[in-house]
Formats: sequence, C-alpha cells, structure tokens
Amino acid sequence: LSKLGFDVLADRKLLPAGIHLNSATADAILTQPLHQYLINTLRFCLLELEQNATEFNIEGLSSNSPFAIDPGTQKAFTTATLSLITDAGSRRSQFIPDYAFRIHHKEMDKSLLFFLEADTGSEALRSLNWGKPTVDRKIYSYQEYFRSGGYKSYESLWGGRFKGFRLLFLCADAPRAKSVASVVRHAQPSDFIWVTTLYELENIGVAGKIWRRGGNEDKPRESILGSLVRRLPVSF
Repeated sequence: LSKLGFDVLADRKLLPAGIHLNSATADAILTQPLHQYLINTLRFCLLELEQNATEFNIEGLSSNSPFAIDPGTQKAFTTATLSLITDAGSRRSQFIPDYAFRIHHKEMDKSLLFFLEADTGSEALRSLNWGKPTVDRKIYSYQEYFRSGGYKSYESLWGGRFKGFRLLFLCADAPRAKSVASVVRHAQPSDFIWVTTLYELENIGVAGKIWRRGGNEDKPRESILGSLVRRLPVSF
C-alpha cells in the first residue's frame, strides 16, 4: 500500500481510527527482507497446516496490522506496555511481538496462543544498556507479560480462554538458534519458550518435532501442538 492509497482509504474511512502510516504501507517491510521472510514463511506453514488438518482453525495478527484494535485501549492488540523491575528500579517498557496467532481445535474446543519473534541475528543477546533491545530483555518482557496475564486481551479478539501462551523464536540459522537457546535456558522460567530454525521450519513444518522447548538442546525436539501432533501427517 502506497502513501497515496493510505490517504484515499483514510479519507473514505475504510481504515480504523488511529492507524498510522507506518502500519499500513510497505516502506518498513522493504527495509528488512529477511525479517519479513521469516514471518511470512511461518504464516505460509500455518496456512498449509490449516488446509491439510481441517480440525484446526488458525487466526493470526501481524505486528503492523491496521485492522485489530483493542477496544479497551484503542491500541493495536500486539502492542503491550509493561512495568518492569530492573536494577535501576521500576520502568515502563513497550514491546510488540512480530506475529501473534492462535490454533483452535474445533472438536475439543481448545485454543493455544502463540507469539513469534523472528530472529535474524541482528540483535545482541545481552547488554547492560537497558535502552538497547536484546534477546534476554525481550524474554524478560514476555515473562512479565505471562505473569501479569496481559495476553488475555486476545480473548476478546479471538474468543475462548487462554491459559498462558507459547513464545516461538524462529532463527535464521543454526548457530543463531544455538545462541538464543542458551539465553533461553538461563532465563528461568522458560518452559513456555520454544526455539527453531528457518531450515527446520521449511523442511519439516510448523507442527513437526522441530522445537527446542525451553531452549533445551539435549532433549528430543518437540511439536508446539503437543499430543495433538499425533493426529497429523508427519510432514505437517
């Protein structure tokens, strides 16, 4: 969508109020092709899963979607503001998942909530500077989001009830996945955090046993669907 197209849609009131130009145009996307490739590969795999396993209904929301506003805050569902306790005291922090989605099993009427972090390797793993985005601080934010129950705002978007969520790190390559997994293992509690690589996702599929749960490299890979994976073809 170009700026001209955005202006036309806004003038005709075809976009929700409060949507910013950067949320609807392609300019930001064009500056980070690998990041977008990681996200869109996961989205394609989810679509493939839904088409081949009809017992599932899958809904997703990108970080810059202009079409899902939390009626309570009038902000995007994917924008979360937290109060974090640091060595320097309490501070406000905002984070935005790269992609949020839920997988709903129709027969069981059970939903799982997921957040994706597409990791290209550009961010530092750790830093003493709180103003610098790092993997460990990102994990800390999600831990607080989990503890505070902030993720429950998605219940009003997709319905049902969520008892926690799963954070997925999709890494561009194996060395980066190993590094991220190490950070995850040392950031307890981290059992809700899962790590994989683009190669594994493309060759086995999102529901396959490709995920390092809790960043554990020594245990067998798992499926993010848990016991439900037994109902699916191996390739999905």
